[in-house]
Formats: sequence, C-alpha cells, structure tokens
Amino acid sequence: MGDTGATTSLIKRSTLLRVNYHHHTYGTMGEITLGDGKTTFWQYGSINMWIKINNIKTRVKAMVVDDLAADFILGMDWIKYYHVNILPRKRQLRIHYRRQQIIVKFDEDAPVDVK
Repeated sequence: MGDTGATTSLIKRSTLLRVNYHHHTYGTMGEITLGDGKTTFWQYGSINMWIKINNIKTRVKAMVVDDLAADFILGMDWIKYYHVNILPRKRQLRIHYRRQQIIVKFDEDAPVDVK
C-alpha cells in the first residue's frame, strides 16, 4: 500500500517472518511515534529489500514494526525516489524507473463491515 502520509516505508514484522526474511534486519530497536504525535509502534530495526512491481524490481528501505493496518506501506521516501505519480481519477500509479514508466492500477475497494 502506498501512503503519502508516511514519511518512511514500513513493514510488519509478522510479514517478514512469514516470508522468512526477518534475519536481514539491522539497526536499532525502540519505540517510534507516528506523525500524529500519539500513535506509537515498536521498531525492530530496518531492512533493505527489493519489491517487484509489474516485473520491475524496485529497492526499498523499510522500518520493521510490530503492527500495521497493512502488511507493507510504501512511504514518501519510496514515492519520491521513484517519482511516483498518484492519479486517483484514473485509479492508477505511475512509477518512473530507468527511463521507463510503469503503470499500476489500484486494487478494487473491499467492503468493510463497521460496527
């Protein structure tokens, strides 16, 4: 998931454990606070990894955290580096990579049961 409100990219620790990639983490552990100044997460370090989007590999450095609404959040660090254009009316992202433009369509909205 892309998130323009996230300064850095984040990945859920359980996601790394599921894909057996957790042993590649490095850096310091500790509590981090989100931009709202109230929400805190436990950070287990950072990870450098490649993610494949439409058969193109892109590099991302993500902080490993204990809990997220999504498995993986691509933050503004990744969005700016790859000059990503978010086009809501066309429901797509345009990622610029090595003189190429990759077009990624949004996933369909999933219904959410709110009680």
